[in-house]
Amino acid sequence: MRNGRVSSGCLVKVVVVVLGVLGGVLLLEAGLRLVPASMLDALVERTSQRLALYRLDPRLGWSLQPDGTTVITTKDSRAIPIQINSLGLRDTEHSYEKPPGTYRLLMLGDSFTEALDVYLKESFPYRVEQCLNGKLSAPVEVINGGVSGYGPWEEYLFYQNEGAKYNPDVVVWVIYVGNDFVNLRRTTDSRLAAGFGAYRLELQDDKIVSSWMSWDEPYPQNVNSLELFLRQHSRLWRVLFYPESKIRQMLVGTRKNILPISPVLEENDAGWDIYLHTRNFTNNDALPFELKQVWQLFEAIAVEMHRTVQADGRRLMVVIIPADYQVSNEKRMDLVRQIDSGEIAFPDIGVLVDWVYDEPNATIARFFEARQVPVLDMFPHFQRHYLDGGGPLYFEGLESHLNKDGQRLMGDVMCEWLGRNGLLLLPGEVNNP
Repeated sequence: MRNGRVSSGCLVKVVVVVLGVLGGVLLLEAGLRLVPASMLDALVERTSQRLALYRLDPRLGWSLQPDGTTVITTKDSRAIPIQINSLGLRDTEHSYEKPPGTYRLLMLGDSFTEALDVYLKESFPYRVEQCLNGKLSAPVEVINGGVSGYGPWEEYLFYQNEGAKYNPDVVVWVIYVGNDFVNLRRTTDSRLAAGFGAYRLELQDDKIVSSWMSWDEPYPQNVNSLELFLRQHSRLWRVLFYPESKIRQMLVGTRKNILPISPVLEENDAGWDIYLHTRNFTNNDALPFELKQVWQLFEAIAVEMHRTVQADGRRLMVVIIPADYQVSNEKRMDLVRQIDSGEIAFPDIGVLVDWVYDEPNATIARFFEARQVPVLDMFPHFQRHYLDGGGPLYFEGLESHLNKDGQRLMGDVMCEWLGRNGLLLLPGEVNNP
């Protein structure tokens, strides 16, 4: 009897402890839900506000959550309400089926195209749609397929899995030189890839080979439904387990056995992509070999994108967005200061790097123009804006997305380019530039 009473007493204590822990966890979760998103930034990086918008998507890595909502606090302290449409786009409602007589453009891109830092009506895809509806006799729809964190591979997969369903007449591939090449060298410390998962790429016998990776365990075998739910809905999980959590970083930095961390998260090779601005970077043997590998991957993906779009009976066009330091002398000087001070790692390769700020843009343009793909490089337009004394086109900080003025310039130039070059002529129409 005594042993029975002791066992019962131990069991009661265990139950009390377990309930106490669960109660504490629920209280912490409830408390964090009372914390405004702007204050939560003190614990988790600003991108935590965006996590509610995304879901794990084994086809792509991640995608926008249909009907997802959040409020983004921007760098200029505006609170931007975000509403994702029913098909998972940061856009107005569109059906897969194209309305009769409608001309459709599909825009592929990353966070610059998604444009969460501005109101929807300020985004360049929306502005292009409004402008083109004043130029063409048929109604125009611009489908915004931009998703934060996407690189060329995810954008290609998005076209295959989602974009093609909209039956667009034209596919506009918006390439941002600031990190699109970096995203081809995908590691699990990449923002949204860290929270969901992504595909690692390599070329084997000139063929693209992809393999799934995640910052914790590969999908889907070792990621259960409870963890997936917590990733998307628990603020406490974000604070303790999301790789960008400052609390998690502090714990990992002091006692690495407290929370799991992949060795790749400890790699620090930021800055290698700056070599893109070296003249003839694709064939410069003095530069890191991985640069040539990344360019070869980009070429392979671009060829596949062009082939696939053409096979679908559609036309591919390319728009190139420059990084802020390419077009702003002030930003450029700040970048040089960060490199000189060691804030940005820039490995010593023993050669004098000859920087040409539009080299990646020009290289991309030559590649596509050789294949008769129309290209609009925004570099000269943005540079002219700054030389004429115009105000900032980008937000301040590491995530230098386009502000509302940058979005306006993008939209206006794109619309003029499309109209002037007669790139969107309907059957039977005559171009009047």
